[in-house]
Amino acid sequence: MFKLFGGLKQYFKLPDVIIDSPIFRLHNLFTTALLASCSLVITATQYVGKPIECIVNGLPTHPINTYCWITSTFTMPDAFQRQVGKEVAHPGVANDFDDEDAKKYYTYYQWVCFVLFFQEFL
Repeated sequence: MFKLFGGLKQYFKLPDVIIDSPIFRLHNLFTTALLASCSLVITATQYVGKPIECIVNGLPTHPINTYCWITSTFTMPDAFQRQVGKEVAHPGVANDFDDEDAKKYYTYYQWVCFVLFFQEFL
């Protein structure tokens, strides 16, 4: 992990000439270092873990996890108002799979590291 974050130490060095406020410098350095470290942690799956873990029984987990990571997931917005434990298992999870118009899709898994890197660059 130290090798992974070793390149970030250059952001914490103080320059010789200071022309801006300490709050601005702290915000600039901290935000850049935070976004860089989050981007590195998300992209370094061999150190952190797997990007997504799908629940499957009786099937090979690696191809199913790859499929779940590439494709989108969805929630049922009307299931957020239902009572947890009696009507739904978790907020947003329901058994109304036939109603395609009620599903809200989320496709962000594979784009998180790119968005963090782009924000860091800005």
